[in-house]
Amino acid sequence: ICVFLGACASEISDGRVDENGGKTAGYAQIMRVAKITRAGGDTASAVNLYQRAHALNPYTIEPLLQLGSTLTAGGDLEGATAAYRKAVEVNGKNTTARRRYGEALISIGRADLAISEFETARDIDPTDIEAHNGLGVSYILAGEFEKAGNIFVSGIERAPDHMPTNNNLALTLALKGKYTESLKIMEQLLKHPKATKTNWHNYALVLGMAGRAEDAAKILKRDLSETEIENNLKFYRSLPKLTGPERAARIFGLPAQN
Repeated sequence: ICVFLGACASEISDGRVDENGGKTAGYAQIMRVAKITRAGGDTASAVNLYQRAHALNPYTIEPLLQLGSTLTAGGDLEGATAAYRKAVEVNGKNTTARRRYGEALISIGRADLAISEFETARDIDPTDIEAHNGLGVSYILAGEFEKAGNIFVSGIERAPDHMPTNNNLALTLALKGKYTESLKIMEQLLKHPKATKTNWHNYALVLGMAGRAEDAAKILKRDLSETEIENNLKFYRSLPKLTGPERAARIFGLPAQN
């Protein structure tokens, strides 16, 4: 029995592409079914479909970007990294491909390699605030807090209201022991209409790093249980025992960098 979400051969014609990467009806159909398949939760079949779409149209990066995203969602970080690397090989001037590859490298503990990808994306498009932010995070994870701070400041000059970059500048200052400056930025972020629970928890984190456990606990009481609060406070107390890069990785919830 042929199931639609399984993308059977009888339901999808292969089609062909010209040397300029023109999309045929078959390619477009496969991409459409892949999207539906992934939305239905069948990531394995979606992966196969995106691989098939790439084979049909190797001159465009869209199947590779979608493949990388799908593999990431399925927990295959190495596979996602390979997909994004291929996208960069196909079109090295595409900033999205560069950023996605950089993010994937960070996810597998290679912030050192991610730096050049974000730098290239930023050089291609100096207005790309996500490239600035990703580059700053890469430097944080590499333990180069001074460089990271300068990158975040440069990004904020271009996009003053970009929440992630402001947040990451505050965390960088905290990692450097500049808690007063960090908390000042955090407090401004909390006044923003788009402030989230994550912003509040990061505020508590910096308070905890500054040795203000009671103040941190008051913030966490907004939405955490007593057990969760104690776990967070224990986490804050563990940070001084780690190296700079280890602290950064723990704070960002990422693997220790190789």
